[in-house]
Amino acid sequence: MTAKTIRELTRYLPVDGPYPNATCSVRGPTERSFRELCLAVCLNDPEFGYNFVMAFVNIGRTIPPGVLDVNLRRAFYYFTRNSSDDVMCEAYALVHPANTAKRRILNALLICQDTNLTQIAEVLSLPENVVGVYEQLWFNVRDRIGEKSYIAFLVFPQTRFESTEQEPGDEQDYAQALLRAGHNFGSQEVLYMAGLTATRNSIDRVAGSSGEFESILMGDALTRVRHGGANAKIAPAIDRAKTLVAASKRMGEPERTGDEIAGLGGISASRSVLENVLNIQQPDIRRRLGHQQSQQEAPLAARKAGAVHPPGA
Repeated sequence: MTAKTIRELTRYLPVDGPYPNATCSVRGPTERSFRELCLAVCLNDPEFGYNFVMAFVNIGRTIPPGVLDVNLRRAFYYFTRNSSDDVMCEAYALVHPANTAKRRILNALLICQDTNLTQIAEVLSLPENVVGVYEQLWFNVRDRIGEKSYIAFLVFPQTRFESTEQEPGDEQDYAQALLRAGHNFGSQEVLYMAGLTATRNSIDRVAGSSGEFESILMGDALTRVRHGGANAKIAPAIDRAKTLVAASKRMGEPERTGDEIAGLGGISASRSVLENVLNIQQPDIRRRLGHQQSQQEAPLAARKAGAVHPPGA
């Protein structure tokens, strides 16, 4: 569901219903404050579809006829009439705590822009229509993938500062970490980090991996430096970045061999000093020999020419 659709659906929500909680409004439970609360809560709620349906189910009211969304009506009938619906049954089972691990991966894949419902269903061994119903009711992102603020709210609820301030040993939020992996690097990274693939697809591209590695290190270090981490007692990201900067500066200088740096004492024991000197002087020696050979061959060529054409012939 898009943000536009959600705005339209909030007008159907009962003022005296449980969702969103009207008592949380700072202006009291009036109709106008309820509308404000709906816009504040519902537009930021990935479970809006399910919560919208349950707002009617929990107070025993029929879903309004103006609500035409197939999945919303399907869920309403499933929860109120106890109707037999295998797709709804399996989609709702994904919300169960026993499916926490699978749900983490599913949510992370749904937020990736480089995959589709068919591929997600295949890798998780789920029917495609089950994945579609789950996404619409419990993790609404596919229709809103272009809304940068909404996606950022889900991926970085505490902004990027949260990940930079995490210290070694802190408890990791794996669901949030997988969301960030999918948002930043795509579905293949999610599958690898979740343990569903043995290797990263790009691991054989050494040059590309090296460039990405350096880019990530520099980005992390720059974030820490910009926001007060330059003088931290322990700043491994900054130390690594300093090493990369120093190495990149040396790349523009003429390459110095170990022998040049260490002097004659640094020459390998398996090579004589004469051999090392010869290697250094070899280009000049070849040039001199070539010049000498050409000088010797010139008179010989002249004598041969005279023999072919004797004087007075």
